[in-house]
Amino acid sequence: MYVSDIALSNAWRAVDFATYPTDHHYVNQVVGLALNEGIRVGNSTEGWVEDSLFNINAWSRARGLSGILDEKNTLFRVAGKYTRANLQAFVVTAGAENEHLLSNFVYGAHTGCTFESSANAVAINIAADGGVDTLFIKGTGQAGVEVINSEGCGFGLEGVGLRVSGGTVRVWNLITMEPYDLAIKVTGGDVLL
Repeated sequence: MYVSDIALSNAWRAVDFATYPTDHHYVNQVVGLALNEGIRVGNSTEGWVEDSLFNINAWSRARGLSGILDEKNTLFRVAGKYTRANLQAFVVTAGAENEHLLSNFVYGAHTGCTFESSANAVAINIAADGGVDTLFIKGTGQAGVEVINSEGCGFGLEGVGLRVSGGTVRVWNLITMEPYDLAIKVTGGDVLL
């Protein structure tokens, strides 16, 4: 299974590679805006999600499409407000074994990267700006999650750079900028920083 080189202006869910088995999937260069969920992977023995980007400005820059948002007056008030309340940009979920995330970015999400259930993954060079939570680890499989080189810029004081409520996570080179309530919030799980 693969998806490569697509652009979306205002999708509800962009890519779902978790509902059905997607062993050895490859996702590359998915760009644009997803309002609720960007890329969800799981139910696979191995997979890659690389060089994908979600940004609210995709809705205003999709020239020629109907329903385009005005970048100066409605983009942040409409799209930004909605995605900061709802969008989970990159989700690694149940059954994801040996998942790889490399060089992915989101602007204006509620959660940049979510790892949940039995996810086992390595994420390298990932970033989330202008959102609420950069990383949220809710649960992992036995191998856990490794995050190497992660960057986040908060938007308002309710967000967290790294939020862990369960699972096993090892994080190297985490940088946070702009205001967060807390840079790191751990309420459960096993965490190595």
